[in-house]
Amino acid sequence: PENVAPAVAPTLLGISIHSGAAKALLRIAGSDAALWYGKDETVDGWKVSNIDKGQAVLERDGKITRISLYPSSQQTPPAESIGQ
Repeated sequence: PENVAPAVAPTLLGISIHSGAAKALLRIAGSDAALWYGKDETVDGWKVSNIDKGQAVLERDGKITRISLYPSSQQTPPAESIGQ
């Protein structure tokens, strides 16, 4: 159906890499709980396709979403800049 809202990717809260095994701490949209997921596991219809030290890559319905652990601030700029 065309009127279906796009699926919201889980939020990345943490990454653990130990002995070569990477896990991502993910929270499903609308949930207060977070769980650890490894590569090729599925969370809320999203497949975890890759995890590295700064991001997790999720796939769903042929679309790829990269979720950064430390997203850059894309907020509106401050009203005044310091040093100008």
